[in-house]
Amino acid sequence: MKQIVYCLTGRGLYSELSNLALAYCYARLNGYRLVVNTRRWNARLQHGLTDYFQPFFPENQSLWTAQDKIFTLERPWVGKVYYNPQEFWRYWSQTTLNHLYGLFHHGTLLSKEVYHRMTSPTFLSPFSREALARELSASFRSFYRYNDEVAEAIRERRHAVGLEGPYMAVHVRRGDKITSGEMQDLALDTYVQHILAHLDVSRHIYIATDDVSILSYFQARLSDKQVQLYYNTFSHQKGFDEKTFNAKSVEDVREDMLNMLFDMDMLIHASCFIGTYSSNIGRIVPLYLGFERCHSVDEKWDMTYR
Repeated sequence: MKQIVYCLTGRGLYSELSNLALAYCYARLNGYRLVVNTRRWNARLQHGLTDYFQPFFPENQSLWTAQDKIFTLERPWVGKVYYNPQEFWRYWSQTTLNHLYGLFHHGTLLSKEVYHRMTSPTFLSPFSREALARELSASFRSFYRYNDEVAEAIRERRHAVGLEGPYMAVHVRRGDKITSGEMQDLALDTYVQHILAHLDVSRHIYIATDDVSILSYFQARLSDKQVQLYYNTFSHQKGFDEKTFNAKSVEDVREDMLNMLFDMDMLIHASCFIGTYSSNIGRIVPLYLGFERCHSVDEKWDMTYR
């Protein structure tokens, strides 16, 4: 049987899930069965995807197929054995185990090879933007279905926010995406100008952010516009850093994940979205709302943007 074993790793939640959706697209269109390995997934609480979602993919935590750096084909240079021996030996132990697995599973592709195939022009260039969005939307919706515990946590947060009826959703990403140079440090007023341009949609505005300290700016700038601002009152986060997140306890990871899932739920059920397509969250929202209701303040939509 042709099979893909795709690993979730230590990046942000929606980076992992958007790549999983693309991997599932590749699998579906090329006749592969997709298995998900969550051994290295930083959001795994106990089981893996089923910690948050209804069962869909076969899952395992096999050491034989585990990979934690699937985005590069580079090998660590020999000096790593002195300067970073942990990374050096992890790479070579993983490579050895993966190779041994491959000797007995000739029809199986592992994450690194799949990632570079699915992001290659050979696979992507035949798709228009709209066609790729349709394929990704079908893939994402197939596995992105909350389990009962998460559904209840989201209902609890929705009740606390108290937002009913049509609303505009704004996603403001700060944290490590900016400090690492992966996205621009956009002035908050850029978002305000886009909000003002779309007040005909609604004057009820939900703001999703990884830095709640920015809320006071929006409250001050929009105070005379007869708007009502809403946000996740369960979140007290002031910036996001991937390394800090990866060192958190299971309880803290669970709480952060529930807050992130709730923010996304609010974004994909909005009447209008304003955000950045340089953010993984921003690139997923059009899969639900369509491009006509989504407005990026920076890049054009590209699901493989890095």
